[in-house]
Amino acid sequence: MGAGKNPLLGSDAGASDMLRDLARQSLPDLLSEGVYITDPLGTILEVNEPILAITGYARDEVVGRHPSIFHSGVHDQTFYAMLWLELAKRGTWSGVVWNRRKSGEVYKQQLRIQALRSPETGEVAGYQAAALDLTALCADRPRDAAGTPIAHDRSSFMADLRALLLSNPDAHAAICIVDIDRFTEINALHGEAIADRLLAEIAVRLRRCLREYDAVTRLSGDEFAFFLSRMDDISQVSLAVRRVHDALQKPYEIDGQVIDLTMCIGSAVYPYDRGSASALMRAAAHALVAAKAGGRGQVRQYLAPAAAEDLPGARIGAQVEEGLRQGQMRLHYQPKVDMATGEVVGMEALLRWQHPERGLIAPDEFLKRVRSQRILMDIGEWALSAALGQVDAWRRRHGSLVRISVNLIAEQVSTAGFARRLARIADRYAAVPLSCLEIEVVDGGALNDFADARTEMCACRDMGVSFSIDDLGALTADIDVLDGLPVGILKIDRFFVEGLCANPTDREIVEKAIALGARLGRKVIAEGVETEEIGTALLEMGIRHAQGFAVARPMPPEDIFAWMETYTPPASWRAAVFAPARAEV
Repeated sequence: MGAGKNPLLGSDAGASDMLRDLARQSLPDLLSEGVYITDPLGTILEVNEPILAITGYARDEVVGRHPSIFHSGVHDQTFYAMLWLELAKRGTWSGVVWNRRKSGEVYKQQLRIQALRSPETGEVAGYQAAALDLTALCADRPRDAAGTPIAHDRSSFMADLRALLLSNPDAHAAICIVDIDRFTEINALHGEAIADRLLAEIAVRLRRCLREYDAVTRLSGDEFAFFLSRMDDISQVSLAVRRVHDALQKPYEIDGQVIDLTMCIGSAVYPYDRGSASALMRAAAHALVAAKAGGRGQVRQYLAPAAAEDLPGARIGAQVEEGLRQGQMRLHYQPKVDMATGEVVGMEALLRWQHPERGLIAPDEFLKRVRSQRILMDIGEWALSAALGQVDAWRRRHGSLVRISVNLIAEQVSTAGFARRLARIADRYAAVPLSCLEIEVVDGGALNDFADARTEMCACRDMGVSFSIDDLGALTADIDVLDGLPVGILKIDRFFVEGLCANPTDREIVEKAIALGARLGRKVIAEGVETEEIGTALLEMGIRHAQGFAVARPMPPEDIFAWMETYTPPASWRAAVFAPARAEV
């Protein structure tokens, strides 16, 4: 086979001869799979026909682009960071991913990636990815002996939920959390063996209440979660949840013992409770709390404030923009601390909308529905000014400077002239050094084409500003690309932190994220530390800096210094054995 006649790449391959030769040696069995080859930074150099058929793109639409053109947004947080860490360590990675076709369809794909190394130097010369479309394999979900789809692990469950929301943005769906009433009493009365079998029976019964395109997972000892997809309207959702609830509360017979029990269910309904999959889970958790407060065997649906009623994005955007003009936006502040010492290392500024009729509204209930980047950037600039102004006010009143972090969308940081606009804002507060400002980049995936972002971020860094990124999984470039950005802090998402002590998968993800930070020489902070137990576990894993309800809830600026004067970390945190993070896990 001549160098220019590789059936994988074609005679007009744009990849280097070396990459073509390396690909030819390793890919003779992959001609039926979709294949693309990239340079070391992830730029696509060449593709074969099957990958074009799978994705729906033409060759000239993908060559020269980053593989993020295929990404669906399903895999958030540390997924891609873990992928690249594994690839850097072992030279190969294989797994199932959710990608998006040019048409917008989100689909499941088996993906294998391997490094292509120069035979002369042994250095990585590029990467080859081989993809198999799993759409036709509708039976790929594991099933029990009766043919019923079995439970997902938590990460797969969340990935499927994200895919559902992305691929069916206008369809109704419900996320529900089930909690068994009095389970500790049942466990004490019947023994652990019977209680374990009871949980298994509940899982089987729950699975059989659902259709094959719904999903269920076990969250903890006595909590399950499930989602209902492809629902026609909200009334159908309510009936389905009630049907599941009734089925789960029928008596169970185990070893001749009849066990009667009740359960509470909290639910959140999409698109009425718009937001990310994690936000919907939190909404369902709020509804569960309300259900349990009402007594045993209750069902509650999350009700967002009326200001977040189902309105088109443009209308919500106009209302938010008017609220910004009318001075209705507020910043509350959540402390970040060194858990081992109690030292306050910073404050995160969190947006609130002081609606004249609805009261204080959290951002999850309105901000994600604003479609206009211009409005989001206007809010970002307002937040920068308000946060720096608050630091100046604290300085004048209390005589000390507080480090503050502000959330901005990646597109704002990447916009030409951002650093100049920030400098103009900072000029209003000349007594506040920009070393007090940290910018948290939201949706770091938009930094994949990072040349413009790097230019602006480096200019800001030169003024003293630091950067953090709170969605490692969305930043899908090579580790060297991430290393090239002036990002000093990596945040572990609250979803995985909250499940750290109850879910082995979440713990593994947190460990990988910590290892990535150590490998890159970056500080790592955990958000969503809701319990003392989680904080202790993080300290033992090598994380000192954290924020979450176990430290403090977000509070108005006038309460911050009173809190700082009285805060003491839990004794278990002060006594925890801190294990510095290692680059390899």
